[in-house]
Amino acid sequence: MHGTKVPVRYWFLAAHLIANDKRGISALRLSKELDCHYRTAWTMLHKIRKAMTDRDSKYFLSNTVEVDETYVGAPSENGKRGRGTDKIPVVVSLSLDSKGAPAYVKMRVADKLDRPTISGIIESGISHGAVIRTDALKVYNYLDTSEHYTHESRASSLQVTEKENEYLKWMHVIISNVKHMINGTLPGLDRKHIQRYLDEYCYRFNRRKFRGQIFNRLLVACVSTITITRRQLRGYTTEACA
Repeated sequence: MHGTKVPVRYWFLAAHLIANDKRGISALRLSKELDCHYRTAWTMLHKIRKAMTDRDSKYFLSNTVEVDETYVGAPSENGKRGRGTDKIPVVVSLSLDSKGAPAYVKMRVADKLDRPTISGIIESGISHGAVIRTDALKVYNYLDTSEHYTHESRASSLQVTEKENEYLKWMHVIISNVKHMINGTLPGLDRKHIQRYLDEYCYRFNRRKFRGQIFNRLLVACVSTITITRRQLRGYTTEACA
């Protein structure tokens, strides 16, 4: 089917598979499910992922929002961990509902974990008036004097049990889950691949309470966005996917 127009029924099946697989689906698996060329499946997946990205970009997080940074991708060649690693830095923002349970999440690949980058990510995804909770990383200190946000800061670690540390608890759970997805289903991703996969995870997470509707919602997102060509996808430096 490579080089020919994709039948409409294939798009419906691809959207169904993406919407209902919590682990994420690879282009190789989709090509087998549709019995089509890998390049065709690859292009279909990233057209649909773009629709997910565009849909979630319309919404801002509000109320209480946890913000933390993590590192994802292939194992580091230098063997370092944490903030000294050569993995891909990602800023994660998670809003909480009135009961303190996770509501919505956003994830952004960052070139650096410095103040201009962090502040840009926060301003582009979190509504003014929100309470922002962070760990004690100094880059967040500017929020202490922000006119737009209330800042809560406390030292926190991923290496603690729930009883030892409730602070940023749900953030740590979500970070663990997205790393499991990437390492288990999509291993070997580098910087130019990662953002759309994170967007796919967030899209699915943000609609987890609407499991019976997610397929229909994804179809609406697909027909409501401007499509992208394979040539454009391959030309991206931060978003093209292999």
